[in-house]
Amino acid sequence: MKKFSLLLLCSIIFHFTYSQDKHIIKLRTSQRDLISIPNRPFFISNVIDSRKDTSNVGIVQKGMANRKVQAVLEGGTITYFSNLFEASLLNINMDEKLIPIVVEIKDLTVSEWTTFSSEKGRLEMTIIFYKLNANNELEPTFSSEIIEESGGMDVTAAHTYRIRDGVKKSLEKLNDFLVNPEGKIAYYSDVDLQKEKFMKEDGLTITNYELSTTEEDNIFTCSHPRKGIFRTFDELKANRPSITNDVREDFYKDSTRLKLRSLVSGKLIKGSFFAYSDGKNIFIFAQNYQPARYYSKVFEKGTFIAWKDNFYDSGEVATRTAVQAAFGLAGTLIYSASKDVDCVVLDSRTGLIQQVSPKMINQILIDDPDLLTEYNSETGKRNTDRQLYIIKKYNERHPVK
Repeated sequence: MKKFSLLLLCSIIFHFTYSQDKHIIKLRTSQRDLISIPNRPFFISNVIDSRKDTSNVGIVQKGMANRKVQAVLEGGTITYFSNLFEASLLNINMDEKLIPIVVEIKDLTVSEWTTFSSEKGRLEMTIIFYKLNANNELEPTFSSEIIEESGGMDVTAAHTYRIRDGVKKSLEKLNDFLVNPEGKIAYYSDVDLQKEKFMKEDGLTITNYELSTTEEDNIFTCSHPRKGIFRTFDELKANRPSITNDVREDFYKDSTRLKLRSLVSGKLIKGSFFAYSDGKNIFIFAQNYQPARYYSKVFEKGTFIAWKDNFYDSGEVATRTAVQAAFGLAGTLIYSASKDVDCVVLDSRTGLIQQVSPKMINQILIDDPDLLTEYNSETGKRNTDRQLYIIKKYNERHPVK
């Protein structure tokens, strides 16, 4: 009954704070709004939207009450970007032989937040540029991770300019690479630059490893995980944390979650990393799958790395954000209390993090009919401990290769 009441309350909150209408980010194509990339050797031949959730590009705040509304691009993401490129990239001698470039939108998220004194808007965007090889197949050529952030009186209206400026920066970096690729990395990242800034503020440094490897340089064969912060999934697989500075571990009461604090600044470490190890256990950074900045303890390590925590899909993130905006910390606690703890897994083969569900378990057990029969013959398919048991058993029967 208590859980039902909490869910009912959250439903009411959601109804009044999260509207079903959407904010349309319109493309501006006046002369002063266009992108200029002089002497470029390429043109954009196609746009691909490969985001997991293509229904929106984020959440914006509307009206005096900062009502949360989904944001969408005018005409859809592919049409918006195709029109942007077509309108902008005309300032070139078309007699030249241009390189056709395909653009893949891997991530595109706009967000807003309000402090006591200002409003801020932010764009996070990942683009991969492809050439076509001799077989007319896509060949990755350059990638960029862009962050555009600014304040003002109407940060919602400025999202179109953040997108334009982010696209311009991506195209300029691509252009620099195509014109003179020698000695250059086919990659640009504002995210990495921001991490470096945060690392400097927190007194964190990079640890380098020898090229030769042993069994200790594999998270599945090592005697224990190395202590430190893993910036990426690949670092975790290699058991090579690139940040090994001493940090303070602030554990939650249940000892299954922790936050990391800098010994230099005394503040919580600001960087968004992938995982952390205290030298005995592995902790996955929660921001990889929900809007929180703690690390959650891994209970099972194998083909599927598993732990218990709240997993939020895009709809739940929107609801939680709306509740927090309307009712602050108290509203967030109410919403979190109404949500069961999930079994969450990281697929060691792909790096994909997802919530365990009966459907997902049935999919992964296709190649193990005996275990599938055992799972389906018993009740409690949504029970977290039961799911964790099945994942553990699957790992034992299908070890990492």
